[in-house]
Amino acid sequence: MFAGKQANGYWEIFVESEGDYEISLRRWPIEYNEGINSAPIIPADLKYLQEHHDPDRNYAITHFRGQAISATYARLVIQGYDVNKSFPENTDIHSPDYLTNEKGDITAVNFRLHLIKGSTRMSAWFVDGANDGEVFGVYYVYVKKLI
Repeated sequence: MFAGKQANGYWEIFVESEGDYEISLRRWPIEYNEGINSAPIIPADLKYLQEHHDPDRNYAITHFRGQAISATYARLVIQGYDVNKSFPENTDIHSPDYLTNEKGDITAVNFRLHLIKGSTRMSAWFVDGANDGEVFGVYYVYVKKLI
């Protein structure tokens, strides 16, 4: 996560009931409130966990900040949908499609889709559309059913 690795794959999920859902794609957990392209300071408690529980993955131990990325849009694939949303130039917009922090950085890209009940796969990426389509992992996905 902090190294900006191209760790991509899919999630096996089960949609509990048919309906409209908001799927929010993030690079950092919601508690961080950091921009998708940002390089946040690595918390001390995470450095401790990495050092004592996963010493082979030492990026968090040897670096002060995460690696910045240069994504220009988000892509989501689920139940036959293959949708993209470009990051807006002006982050002062008030749109349900994007969440921003106090610095004006985009922290989440939101998609609203109608999903059908049952098992499915979901894949998501952040993509640099200006640099040969370099792909970055979406590490956090938050899903809520809309009323």
